[in-house]
Amino acid sequence: MLKKRIIPLILFRGFNTYKGKRFNNDRLVSDLVSIVNIYNLREADELILIDLDSSTKKSKFNLRILSEVSYINRLPLSCGGGINSLKDIEKILKNGADKVVINSNNYINLDLINEATRVFGSQCIIGSIDYRYDPKKKSYNLYKDCGKKKITINPKEGITRLKDRCIGELMITSIDNDGCLNGLDLNFIKYLKIKDNIPILIGGGVKDYKDFFNAFKKYNVSAVVSSSIYIFTEHTPHTIKKKLLKDKISIRVV
Repeated sequence: MLKKRIIPLILFRGFNTYKGKRFNNDRLVSDLVSIVNIYNLREADELILIDLDSSTKKSKFNLRILSEVSYINRLPLSCGGGINSLKDIEKILKNGADKVVINSNNYINLDLINEATRVFGSQCIIGSIDYRYDPKKKSYNLYKDCGKKKITINPKEGITRLKDRCIGELMITSIDNDGCLNGLDLNFIKYLKIKDNIPILIGGGVKDYKDFFNAFKKYNVSAVVSSSIYIFTEHTPHTIKKKLLKDKISIRVV
């Protein structure tokens, strides 16, 4: 059985990290080097690093910062933001990342996903989708460009397209819950009815230990991606893992 993973998400701009709510109102949290060191010490399994500038300003991922982070980081590292070509992916991997997170190009450049999995291997490619729930229509909708543009593709169809292109992992994030500490939207997992073995990373709104337990035990997700719970509460990856072990959830122990 594959072990479940605890993955902190780090949003950075320059050498500072930020956190907002519902993909808006980012506020300064810490310097990047300090927070990477903290997660290394507190038994995170992996890190996901998202370059806010490259995501919002259509620029390239900051390779200089990636190189410096890679020098101090000892955890598997995934990077996202500003990835529009195989060359972008190659540079990010060469500068210390183990995987890349591709979001907006999931909808506008599926050839990139095809080529990326062929050239670098499925294990390097995380297909990421961001979504909102429409309570009036009782339906889910996908968004790109940091939650700014609605996509007309049905979420199930969008995910099928990614799976057909052999992505290594699928990351799903609730924009409605992002940064709000109001709980994971596990109903979306139920709605998707994914029956194959693609690893699912879920994030957006992680509130407390119960979110981790339910995601792993009841919905069999592979990893929980979160940040606010570590920034604004007393929880750390280490404290979450201690409880998971007590409840007999299979996780990696340092």
